[in-house]
Amino acid sequence: MSEAHSYFHSVTSASLSTRIVAQVLDALFADQFEAGDHIGTEKNLCESFSASRFPVREALGKLSSMGVVRVVSGQKGGIKVAHPDRALLSELIAIQFKLEKISIEEMFDARILIECEAIRLTAQNATREQIENFRSLLNAAQTEANKPDATHLDVIPITRDLRFALVEACGNRATAAFARANIALLYHLSVEYAEIESIRMGFRSRSLATVISHIENHDADAAEQLYRKHLTRHKKDMITRFRQANR
Repeated sequence: MSEAHSYFHSVTSASLSTRIVAQVLDALFADQFEAGDHIGTEKNLCESFSASRFPVREALGKLSSMGVVRVVSGQKGGIKVAHPDRALLSELIAIQFKLEKISIEEMFDARILIECEAIRLTAQNATREQIENFRSLLNAAQTEANKPDATHLDVIPITRDLRFALVEACGNRATAAFARANIALLYHLSVEYAEIESIRMGFRSRSLATVISHIENHDADAAEQLYRKHLTRHKKDMITRFRQANR
């Protein structure tokens, strides 16, 4: 596509950086550019917006933190539209959930609703390579959990990655993004809880192993039903322990 800075026009607001961010986002949603497009240099943008370097740099900082643009240095550098980053998207949604002070009960209810649908789709769409990755992550989590001095902090990152992998395989990027966000937020809570009180990990690998077998057999109903039971048990256990740790 052509240089996207031609789409922009001068701004005359007391909050120039805010107006610049708004214009860039408007251009993005209007399909004026896409991932990887070069939208100009800092000098180009200053000219396009009739603004000094300070508000332009401030706007670029905001857009960069949002995952919209990236600044590339060098002779062929400049400001480019960022490529999708699912991990960043999940973290941003999780942060908003946290700021909304969504309760742990609400988070688990949403998790059950979204992840169970994702598991149903995963049973229909997962490839052989993805299924092998599920088993590899499950085995790694079980190996870590079986160590004599294992704690939640040792196992949580692996089980998080397993759940990420399970939902990513569903084939629906929107469903996967919301599921990842919820998993990410509950992961942070799990880490916080584990730091409050070190408790030996009671890892339920059998039900997850059976869920993976159902996925391998493309039995969406069985995979969804068992995963729902697994998450419901996990919800009850985590809420109970979380409340005990925060008394």
